[in-house]
Amino acid sequence: GPPVILILNKDGSYQISNEQGTYMVVGKFLVLSEGKKRGPGRIRKGGKIVFEYFDNGRRHVVTFRRKYIPPPGSALV
Repeated sequence: GPPVILILNKDGSYQISNEQGTYMVVGKFLVLSEGKKRGPGRIRKGGKIVFEYFDNGRRHVVTFRRKYIPPPGSALV
């Protein structure tokens, strides 16, 4: 399917698929207000954010890479 895009806005809001909320950067972690199942994402060098979590006993690793030039009013980590 198409790639999942995480949009981080300058006003502290974010959008990922149908999920919307607010985000905070805490140390080297990105915390999404509505990402409770996913948990915090680790901010890595090179503009990567990696979420590692378990769902129904299965481990999932989701990596977002800075790939797009942010539109006005947006900021990608």
